[in-house]
Order: sequence, then structure tokens, then C-alpha cells
Amino acid sequence: MCHLSLPINNLYVKILDNKLSDTTLCQFQEVVGSIIVLKTTLSATSLQQLLDIPRPIYVAGILHRFHFVIDTEDDDENDVNRYVRHPSFRNFITDPKRCTDLRFLINLSERHTYLAYKCFDWMHNSMANWSFDDTVIPSPLRYAICHVMDHLYHVESDSKASFLNLLRKLIEEKLTQWLQALFKAGRHRDAIPSVKRAFAWVVSILTSLL
Repeated sequence: MCHLSLPINNLYVKILDNKLSDTTLCQFQEVVGSIIVLKTTLSATSLQQLLDIPRPIYVAGILHRFHFVIDTEDDDENDVNRYVRHPSFRNFITDPKRCTDLRFLINLSERHTYLAYKCFDWMHNSMANWSFDDTVIPSPLRYAICHVMDHLYHVESDSKASFLNLLRKLIEEKLTQWLQALFKAGRHRDAIPSVKRAFAWVVSILTSLL
């Protein structure tokens, strides 16, 4: 460990210990952990919806506690986009060699797995009620259709069998809607590559089981 990292590590441990309680540690993992692995910024409202957190105050409370490292900027919905503005904070809470207090450590594979499940939930449930004629794609659904594969490629090993079944069901039942939604979201160039990535992932998992 670089000796220059030690003061920063100790500082972040003290801050986290002061900012979090036993009741907010889970919210920290859920909210900040998700922000760490998000592929695009989301408004606080969209993040709450994507994660299916029933009480918006949970998201707002955690973001308020960490406003010094999680930046905000106005977006088109007059909401706020959230992203980690201090790389040292992200590096600290995702590195087990630096963040030795496991209460605060963000396990990246675990967070990708969590978000992958949330993306599949949105795609399975929300696309059933969405059609190409709809003028707007809900922000959480837009995120799911565009980035589900980004998270799927980083899920925990013991979860891959479950995701194999989820992806098979998605392709069998909602492939057309997935492609239509990508076109509607202006991501038509990603449509075919997304499907190719999905099939490549399936092949890689099946090959590893042989």
C-alpha cells in the first residue's frame, strides 16, 4: 500500500464511521454502491425507481450525507444527476486492501449483480406494459434496456445460472420489444450489438459448464 494513501484511508474511515449508523449501512451499500457501478448518471428519482426503493427519503438521506463526494448537476427534468466526483473515494471503498473495514467496502461484482437483477425486473415487468407507440420510455426502463448487458458481464459467478434463465426468458418472450425500445430510445446502433452480446454471454456460460 502506498504510504501516501494511509492518511486518505484513515480520513474516509472516520467520515464513514461518523456519517453511517447500523440502520443506514444497508442504504449506503444500496445507493452509493449502485452509483459506483452505474454506466450513466441518473436522477435521484430515477435511481430510486430503478432500485425499487419504496421510500424516496432513503435515497435523499444517503445522498445528503455524502454530498461532499457525490456531485450534482441539473438535468432536463430539473432533477439532479449523481456521480462520484472524487476518484479517491471510489478507489478507497472498492479496494479491499485499502478499505479494511468490511462495513464500508463496496463489492463491485455484488453491486453489478444487484443492478443486473433490477434491470431484468424492469425489462420483464415494464416492457409488458410498454409499446412502440408510447411517446416516452421511463428513465429506469431506458437504463435497463441500454445497460443490462454491461452489468451482466460482471455478475458474481454463483449467480450466472440464475441469469442464464432470466436472459433465456427475456429473449424468448421480449426480444422484439427490447429491440423496439432501443430504437425508440435512439440507441438503434446498439440494438444488434446488444443481442450479439447477449448470445455471446450465453455461449460463454454454457462453455464454462462443459
